[in-house]
Amino acid sequence: MKKSILFFCMLGITSICNAQENIDKTIQLKDSTVEYSVTLKITKGIKEVNFAVIGFLSNGELSFKIADPEGKKEGGFGLVATDDDGKIQPGSGRMTHSVKVPIPGTWTVRIKTANATGNLTYKINFKQL
Repeated sequence: MKKSILFFCMLGITSICNAQENIDKTIQLKDSTVEYSVTLKITKGIKEVNFAVIGFLSNGELSFKIADPEGKKEGGFGLVATDDDGKIQPGSGRMTHSVKVPIPGTWTVRIKTANATGNLTYKINFKQL
């Protein structure tokens, strides 16, 4: 029952953030298959956006992808908790990425997981002109 509740709470969630608000979020995953989007409204006054992502998985897969207003991939992170033979292999990883003078408009961060157990922490910081 808990799996179902978590699944329905996280599936297809979208949050919209103004660029002036820094974001610091941790997502706990338990056998979760979800798609989660964060929409960032970037204005002309933003001189830099910094992304920091740390993930740990004991099972499953996750991805974290950043796209600019034109849909161009601007960075990303992926983690799979299996080895080349398909055996479960817990793992962790991290990514930092900076975008200098980002294109004004709506940026999107897409987080997807498949049968994932673990956690994902991400921070997005904005620097004003």
